[in-house]
Amino acid sequence: MDFRIMRKPDKQLRKLIGEKIRSARKERGMTQYEVVERIDIDVSHYQRIERGETNPSLIIAYRICRALRISLDDLFRTSHESLQ
Repeated sequence: MDFRIMRKPDKQLRKLIGEKIRSARKERGMTQYEVVERIDIDVSHYQRIERGETNPSLIIAYRICRALRISLDDLFRTSHESLQ
C-alpha cells in the first residue's frame, strides 16, 4: 500500500480545519494573540494550526472552539468532496 496516497486527505483536512479556525477568528475580529491568550498555547503552534501544518490535539481544538464560540462539530464537519 502506498501511504503517500493516504496522507493527501490528511493534509487537505488539516488545511480545511485551519481555514475554518482562521475564518471564525476573523469573523469575531480577534487577533491570533487574543486567541492564544485564551487557550494558553504558544503563538507559533497556533499559527501552524491555522496554516494547516499541524493537527490540534482534541484538547487544543476544544479550547480553540470555546475561545471562538464555535462547536467541535462545526470545526470537524466536512464533506467527502472537499477532501477529494
